[in-house]
Amino acid sequence: MDCSELIILDVGHGNCSVVKHGTQAIIIDAPGKPIVARVLDELGITSIHALLISHADSDHLSGAIPILLNTDRPVS
Repeated sequence: MDCSELIILDVGHGNCSVVKHGTQAIIIDAPGKPIVARVLDELGITSIHALLISHADSDHLSGAIPILLNTDRPVS
């Protein structure tokens, strides 16, 4: 059975969560730190099903553009 996992990232100030299902993920908040991309690589994530931003503070939003522009890991 293929199950989902919830990963809460320690990104310092701000929040970021990843819901992993197979090689897809949903990202909740995207701080502007490279830790998100590194963790997605470590988890074997090849595509992002959704990117959810809880509010417009930079510590939740600043990493969204690099995620959206990454053609190696498309957001569907």
